[in-house]
Amino acid sequence: VGVQTSFSYGDLLTLNMEVFNQGNTGAKDIQLVDYLPCGMEYVNNPANTDNGWSYNAGTGEVRTVITNVVEPGASVTRTLVVK
Repeated sequence: VGVQTSFSYGDLLTLNMEVFNQGNTGAKDIQLVDYLPCGMEYVNNPANTDNGWSYNAGTGEVRTVITNVVEPGASVTRTLVVK
């Protein structure tokens, strides 16, 4: 699959965030938090709501919780769509 190397203002961008469990026990209820940089906007669409994302417009914070168990050595990816 090709990777988009350029985009225009207003284009939808798909960000994939991968969380790895480097420990020796399963992990759950992992809070994944990021901040959208100036000029990026949160998009309220099924891709974001299906992944449990919430958005705080005042701070630019996006947040989701990985509730399933991530076993040692495993990873989980959450997708976030912005523009």
